[in-house]
Amino acid sequence: MSFINKNTKNGWRKENDRRTDLPDYPVRALEEGLVNALIHRSYLQTGVHSQIDIYDDRLVITNPGGMYDGSEIQLLDIRHVPLKLRNPILTDVFGRLHLMERRGSGFKKILDAYETHARYREELRPEFYSDGYNFFLTFWNLNYAYDKAQNKAQKNNMSDREYLLLILKENPSLTQMEIARIMNKSRRSVQMLMKELINEGVIERVGSKKWEPGMLKAECNKSYINKCDSLVSFYIILLTAYGVEKRTI
Repeated sequence: MSFINKNTKNGWRKENDRRTDLPDYPVRALEEGLVNALIHRSYLQTGVHSQIDIYDDRLVITNPGGMYDGSEIQLLDIRHVPLKLRNPILTDVFGRLHLMERRGSGFKKILDAYETHARYREELRPEFYSDGYNFFLTFWNLNYAYDKAQNKAQKNNMSDREYLLLILKENPSLTQMEIARIMNKSRRSVQMLMKELINEGVIERVGSKKWEPGMLKAECNKSYINKCDSLVSFYIILLTAYGVEKRTI
């Protein structure tokens, strides 16, 4: 864990009279991922080792040896994977050291740790993949979109209007309260700015997720294309006198 802690960040935000920690990756998920890597890897392969790769937007644990029974984890229900031990003695030792439980709940704990994080979204769900030779566990950085939007805004000295559009493009499912925290503005200020952009046709409401009502998805006006040229696969509204046309860049 020391290597991971040195190469990842632990953000935070103030909420009323308390502080909420916002690590890049849930600590419990990382611990479970590392323990699983050690106890379920194949020790029969020579010249290979468990590996941790840290990128800006993700952390990947690569382990020698696929699933013990030859199945492919990506085809299974992660919350109901039957326990089959490759290294039962090692598993017993880790259990006696209270570093793991013996009932095969590691995958579920990883998912639970992510889903209870304040910045979790479905597209950031951990990914499990295996083949006949390796097992790959990908953790997505929960702070990446926030940090990217803030850094770009600071670099370009953006106005509130431009900053809001960038934030919505980076993460169109944010609530108004979350946007207000990122921009360090009041929720009322964000609501007024959004209303202004909606009235101008720069952004539009495109539906909502039932657990997060009132979401907005940003749609860039043609005049903002240059501001957003580094972002791909995003729908742009081209307002013309004849109506609205959508295209993808």
